[in-house]
Amino acid sequence: MRFYGALFLRGGREGRRRGGFCIARKPPCPAHGLTRQKEEGINEIAKLYESFGCKCRKKGRHGLEIEACSNEARFYIGRAFIYERKNELDMAIRDFGEAIKLNPDNAQTYWLRASVYINQDDFYRAATDINLAIKIAPDRAVFYVGRALVHKAKKNFDMAIADLGRAIELDSKDGHIFWFRGIACMGKNDFDGAIADFNAAIELEPANAEFYVTRAMAYAEKGDLERAIADYNRALQLDPDDAQVYFRRGGAYSGKGDLQRAIADWEVTLWLEPCHPSAVTEIEEAEKLGQGLPA
Repeated sequence: MRFYGALFLRGGREGRRRGGFCIARKPPCPAHGLTRQKEEGINEIAKLYESFGCKCRKKGRHGLEIEACSNEARFYIGRAFIYERKNELDMAIRDFGEAIKLNPDNAQTYWLRASVYINQDDFYRAATDINLAIKIAPDRAVFYVGRALVHKAKKNFDMAIADLGRAIELDSKDGHIFWFRGIACMGKNDFDGAIADFNAAIELEPANAEFYVTRAMAYAEKGDLERAIADYNRALQLDPDDAQVYFRRGGAYSGKGDLQRAIADWEVTLWLEPCHPSAVTEIEEAEKLGQGLPA
């Protein structure tokens, strides 16, 4: 269950700065779709169809024809996956809908369509499909995580936390569920609750840099900048090329009044991400203050 692995945390305050927390999806990567050579892409599509019980044959150099499909619902699901990979989300939704018409008792298909709705920020329809999936299969942790994401997007943090609690009851070995609940706790300024969940996530998956980053943010919100910096250090040991972590650690150093280290971190941020929207501004403001800088 890693659908939320594509989500990331941004915003917040490091020491003296205050802001909000939100979950945002990374923009679709251009290489995520069928960007290989056309012939390789056709072979890939054919394999995907065949995995869903369909027989395919090539038509011309770059065409594909479906000869037969033993399960029509699975055919529509397979084609929906292809549309989703090509970022043709409306077409994917249409095919998932056709699969649901043929097999309305398949909870997974409702969930798959809900995931596309979430990618479109259509949280009302996503919630409707997830509720139907839960009604059919109430013991699937991922469904509650998905519904929690919808609640989180609508700032219904208590409802998100409740759904994530149910998900943890069903799957207590997935650190990401604790991590997500911790983020929901941060949304309602329950930083102690957030830290407790991030601790649990780290215990389950100690090599996940993102878990240390979010715990550092919670410590920073509490004003515990030493622990925040320690967690940012650990995150950078695990992922030394994350520009945003250097930026956040710079904010923590700035909050302590250590502008020399803050500027050093923001300069690394710009080296890794030359178009970072805030690093230049932070450096200019710190240099104006002139505190802690070498003579």
